Amino acid sequence: MIVKMHSIMYGYRKLKAQIRVEKGMPGLYVDEMGYMSPLECIKQGVDFEQISEGERQMLKRAGYRFRD
Repeated sequence: MIVKMHSIMYGYRKLKAQIRVEKGMPGLYVDEMGYMSPLECIKQGVDFEQISEGERQMLKRAGYRFRD
């Protein structure tokens, strides 16, 4: 999956991301950033560009929000 980030701290970037399941809970792992919580995604302005429907549902169950 590809995520687009627009934060003051890191600037505008497109990064690769993947879902990693730790202790039964799916989490978002972004290259160069590491694991990002749902709150951290909001703070850093993460927008999901290329994401499958299965990945979207898994992240929604973990508490991540999406703009529809």
